Amino acid sequence: MSGIYTWVRNIACYLCVFNVILHIVPNEGFKRYVRFIGGILLVILVMAPLANLTNMSESFDQALRIEGLKEELDNVKTAKEGLEGLKSDKIEQAFSTEIKRQVEQIVIQHEYYPVSTSLEYQKDGESIVGIESADLVISKKNTKIDIHVGQAAKGDGKENEAVKSIKKEIEEVYQIPVGHINIDVRE
Repeated sequence: MSGIYTWVRNIACYLCVFNVILHIVPNEGFKRYVRFIGGILLVILVMAPLANLTNMSESFDQALRIEGLKEELDNVKTAKEGLEGLKSDKIEQAFSTEIKRQVEQIVIQHEYYPVSTSLEYQKDGESIVGIESADLVISKKNTKIDIHVGQAAKGDGKENEAVKSIKKEIEEVYQIPVGHINIDVRE
């Protein structure tokens, strides 16, 4: 019941602050934009409890994180392409180190720890264009974990949801087929 009171109080406070802002805005043309943005914020504020009840907030957080990783990957690729003329081994090494860090960050966000990470890259001549496969060794404990990219090992077919989610994120961000992502969970 206190959740409903908090929700109503937040809406009432928002409406009070919003009306004060509308009175401060001097130009009628700007008020139209302020009302539009304010209306969107009000809809979000009203719908937030429903999103929490249907676990949409977790899905939204995961989608936002995936899009952030995709954008970060695109930024790294763009920076790499900008330096393409240099053809330096250091650039390739920095690129592969950054991709490895990103893959390990996905593992950490799912409350696992990378023991080892092994990535095989697709190459176009001398330059890296993507990830061919990934082998990962992960652990629930905060110890060194091995992560390897490659053909998935034949197991008992029972993967926990976190491992499936890690594979799905790696697949979505780096466009690696799931069969090329091998994750070994160690205790």
